Amino acid sequence: MIKASARPKYDTAILGAEYDSDTARFLAERLRARLDESRCVWTRDPSMADADGTTSDNACVSARTVVVLHDRLWGRASPTTEDRTALEARIARGGGSTIFFVPLDDTPLPSWARKAKVKDLGKVPFDKGIETLLEAIAEQGGRVRSDPPEEATARAAIDERIVRDRDSYLGSHRSGPACARELERLADDVVSRIESMARDDAAGEIEVRRGAGRCIIQLGPVALTMSWIRSRTDAVIEGRLMIMEWDGIVRRGTDQVPERMPVRHAYRPATLLREDVFVADAATEQTWRWRRDGQTLGTYTSRDLASRCLASLTARLEEVAIGASS
Repeated sequence: MIKASARPKYDTAILGAEYDSDTARFLAERLRARLDESRCVWTRDPSMADADGTTSDNACVSARTVVVLHDRLWGRASPTTEDRTALEARIARGGGSTIFFVPLDDTPLPSWARKAKVKDLGKVPFDKGIETLLEAIAEQGGRVRSDPPEEATARAAIDERIVRDRDSYLGSHRSGPACARELERLADDVVSRIESMARDDAAGEIEVRRGAGRCIIQLGPVALTMSWIRSRTDAVIEGRLMIMEWDGIVRRGTDQVPERMPVRHAYRPATLLREDVFVADAATEQTWRWRRDGQTLGTYTSRDLASRCLASLTARLEEVAIGASS
């Protein structure tokens, strides 16, 4: 059992990357509805009242429980690289049983987390996972409110209305132009961030090719492609956003040199590293989100998704650099 202070500062601390703020906010709101303290949840999101300058190190010490929003970039992308150290210190104090992992993709838990017997909330339905977390908070001395049947019924009705409004909007012609604008915003933001990184860090030559619903970004030895896959009916609700990462050169064409034969370079052919698929999740353009296909959690604004793309490319470039040096 973790040795906590007589009155921990937080009931739970939610650790995740900055681009996971949407998911962190959703979890925080669900927990606050059942927790008795006004300042009960810590997240990195500066727009939330509980983000009062406390670091993840301090949050891991001063919270009854810790929730980790886990995906393949966790521990590789800043600032989650520091989170692992904080978690390992908590585990060393005997707090493994008060750490909860919420998977945002199909990445398995780290071996050190499994050895510490942390809780994997991805193995149970979402509502059951919330109850499991609340039970742990209560066991650690937190004050938890009951969930009256009428409130559960009202929450279910709200959830049903949200799904109904979302499906109605995304199935209508109104969502088509909004989707096109969001795809443009996403591509613009990714290109802008990568160009800025390339200037600051000399990450390599950048080449961008764009078309309707498609963007190819080549950054030195790695590449990122984004494609909107339309359905036969062209309904947004049936479309899919595919984001793929590659090693090597993606579809580099022939260099045309005046008065000479075309020159073809012997670039290493592209190898697909990974593919992420997202669907639109919105009831209006103002509430537009991208959600991982088949997942309940893990929604992103176009800006947050662009930040995630940059973090993934940065992590891959670091891996390539380490491999080259070794």
